[in-house]
Amino acid sequence: MPPALPEESTINPNTIAAYKRCISALEEENSELHTTDSNQPRGDKYHVSAGRAIRRLVTLADRVKDLVTEADKRAGAVDDSLEELSEE
Repeated sequence: MPPALPEESTINPNTIAAYKRCISALEEENSELHTTDSNQPRGDKYHVSAGRAIRRLVTLADRVKDLVTEADKRAGAVDDSLEELSEE
């Protein structure tokens, strides 16, 4: 349950004005960041960090045993395909 707000009569008008100025400044900064972010091309660092984040989310949802089994299965598939290429 959210904390109870104080009565309006107990809040200092100067405090309210200060909060409004702070919110206004933060909204302006936020809009500036959004416009500069959309103009910049996303490079390799963005994709690498996004990939890491996705992997972390996946590993949080999966059991370790399942991840190890999947990695072993994929490693076996790679080994099999390399053997087939070397035989040709």
